[in-house]
Amino acid sequence: MSPPPIDARGAHADLLQVRRWVFDDIAAIRRITLEAWLDAYRGFIPEEDLRDYFGRHFSVEALERAMASPDVHGFMGEHAGRALAWMRTHWDPGTGRCSMTSLYVLPDSQRRGAGARLLEVAERCARSHRSGELWLGVMEQNRPALEWYLRHGFAVRGTEPFTMGKTTVTLCLCAKQLENKGTANGR
Repeated sequence: MSPPPIDARGAHADLLQVRRWVFDDIAAIRRITLEAWLDAYRGFIPEEDLRDYFGRHFSVEALERAMASPDVHGFMGEHAGRALAWMRTHWDPGTGRCSMTSLYVLPDSQRRGAGARLLEVAERCARSHRSGELWLGVMEQNRPALEWYLRHGFAVRGTEPFTMGKTTVTLCLCAKQLENKGTANGR
């Protein structure tokens, strides 16, 4: 099932263009991800570990595989022709679970509504798969992000260890209940 069309308006009346990702976006995705990680995680994960994990999980090849998957949907957020954010969801048909596996906004573009608009798109993706919840993982040590998700209706459902390079942190597994009109059991 294909995700719904996007018509996104950012906060503060700034127009945020949201579109599906394409292969030509890979360089921007990598840049946004690494800048956001260095800003958010550097205080509790050594840069060497960040770069090691990034190199393995956000390589051009890994992103091309994700883009080719029918169960992965990715979106870019742009303002005035500048890529400033991106998000992807993963649908697991076996479990019926939809997860937002990435949501990154450039540090100089945060707190302007881009993340909230992309979160709305992720929720629409989950609903398009008739999923009653949207799941995500966020590092407990990344308090600003965890608190942001909690303010946006997510609840921590559990925790598990998460390792980047040689560093292990606590990953909070969060879910948000979604209203699905006309669906049985959210599926």
